[in-house]
Amino acid sequence: MARVKAHLARYERLLGRRQELTNLLSNKKYTRREVIGLGLLGMLSVAGGLSILPTGKLLANGEEVEHQATKARLRPTPDKWSENEVTVAWLGHASFLINFFGTKIIIDPALGSRIGLIPFGDQTIGPSRYISAALKGEEVGPVDLLLISHAHTDHFDYPTLRQLQSPDTIAVTAKNTTPLWQGMKFNSLEEMHWGDSKSLAGVNVKAIEGKHWGTFKLSNEPMEEPITRFRQAAAGQMEKMAIQEVGASWVLPH
Repeated sequence: MARVKAHLARYERLLGRRQELTNLLSNKKYTRREVIGLGLLGMLSVAGGLSILPTGKLLANGEEVEHQATKARLRPTPDKWSENEVTVAWLGHASFLINFFGTKIIIDPALGSRIGLIPFGDQTIGPSRYISAALKGEEVGPVDLLLISHAHTDHFDYPTLRQLQSPDTIAVTAKNTTPLWQGMKFNSLEEMHWGDSKSLAGVNVKAIEGKHWGTFKLSNEPMEEPITRFRQAAAGQMEKMAIQEVGASWVLPH
């Protein structure tokens, strides 16, 4: 009975949030970003699958549970990287920082404590990280190229992008996503579709179609790296594993 009451209470909260969204939409003009955010929020609310959780909480089997992100054990030091070689650091999730012979590149930077929708202001509504990013946005430093693979919020993160915006940075984005960059200031914004190639900041960039969706995973190990079973399988051949855990750096062998 207690579980039934809890689900009913959650459903009532969702209905209340849906009504709040309806009231807001009737009183304001919105940018494309806000409409997308509110639309997704509304659909999830109607489906009963969304709970706007306070910081540090996740959903587990329908219940709210406490969660604190694990701090990355390693921390890259890009200011010390050589400009005469290629160095790559995994910042977490899909975010990578690269020094390509002096050209600094960042890919899919999402470096905050949480990812998700930002329908208003800077408040992110969505899941928190399992492992904190190895660097914060303000710690990355200036970059020459900023590459965004696609506009899902775990790859296209507004708070991080605002921290990285610079008149010296060229941003590359997916086809038909330019309106999402409204209000941000970069040297230029280049749209690329699958198969397109461009020379930017002295680097040849090619957009390759990826297989985005899938549920494959190697094992049921905890989210924290290093990946123990890979280490065991490598059995003394760790040099074949380029980047083993969040914050790790790797220098391309000459």
